[in-house]
Amino acid sequence: YLIEFLGFGGFILIGIPYFVIVSMIRLYGKKEKINKDLKIATDIGHNLSSFSTEKEVLDDFVKNIALMFKAEFTYLFDHKSGWLELLRSYEYGQFKDYKVERFAIDSRITKEIVVKKQSVIFEEKKDWVEDLGMHKYSSMQSAFGIPISRNEKIEGVLFVFSSKKRMFEKYQVQIADILCSYFTVSVEKARYLENKVKETELCALTNLYNYYYLDERIKFESKRLHEESIHHLSIIMLDIDYFKKVNDTFGHESGNIVLVEVAKILESYVPEHGIVGRYGGEEFVYVLPNVTKEDAINLAERVRVAIENRIFTVIPDLSKADTPLDISITISSGVSSMPRDTDDVKVLVRNADRALYLGAKQAGRNRVAGYIK
Repeated sequence: YLIEFLGFGGFILIGIPYFVIVSMIRLYGKKEKINKDLKIATDIGHNLSSFSTEKEVLDDFVKNIALMFKAEFTYLFDHKSGWLELLRSYEYGQFKDYKVERFAIDSRITKEIVVKKQSVIFEEKKDWVEDLGMHKYSSMQSAFGIPISRNEKIEGVLFVFSSKKRMFEKYQVQIADILCSYFTVSVEKARYLENKVKETELCALTNLYNYYYLDERIKFESKRLHEESIHHLSIIMLDIDYFKKVNDTFGHESGNIVLVEVAKILESYVPEHGIVGRYGGEEFVYVLPNVTKEDAINLAERVRVAIENRIFTVIPDLSKADTPLDISITISSGVSSMPRDTDDVKVLVRNADRALYLGAKQAGRNRVAGYIK
């Protein structure tokens, strides 16, 4: 109609308002999407801060990056001196475990990220494939890389890849950079919490659980037994035979070596849902929920044989000679179980202790004894 009366000038009357309106709608839609992504990023950041272990933070961060940006491939690298070493890889919705995956910081892209501390974004594969060399993933196309820094130091690098071209926009990289800031704070917090847990729950020498944690865990498992969440609770109390002689003959440093090596053996025999800890001195305790007394005795016997057959190498520090010496040691064990032997958690530990000293130590050592009423 306009063309009939105005000629082709009618296109201008219709076209200009149309394109202005479309542009405004697109800008508004993009703004709404940015605000939505920012809210998602904030939620992810808050969730990261709730984790108490570094592994949980790493896994959740990589997974949510992939989900948020609809990326098929997400890689988190640790920055070593001159190298990027793979920490986590997430491909097509699953974590992948690669034994060794690292490359030198010698390409244009890695130098730009690590040295210049700048983010990079690529619309298609040809823009990055020569520098990063990830030829085996033929479906990779668009990508971006971000430096992860803390206190002005590059701690790692995040690479995100999509099988589609021109998948990522500049604002998305900026949002990912915000997430990296949440990530570094959460990792630092998790490391602090893990160190505090080690200080309060673990023996500093053997890295096994300490007396306090063992005591609380035994009470917890006893409560579960009374609530019928589990049906058995067994305790193995172990003691190294003639350990004082080791200290007196070879020195306390040698004694510590023996304690550490014994702890490693004990830990290697821990069954599912069970724990082992250092009860004090040369005494150790297994806490075994849902393990019968017979099975606990069998476990104690396997551990006894393993230690009896092991050769321990110590370096005597009570003599001038520092030549390593091979020695053998043995252990004695006492076993008690609930509800078979008692219904009282305090009596449970006392029974295991009595079985250890009356049934094993006084009977000649290097043996396992179950509590007898």
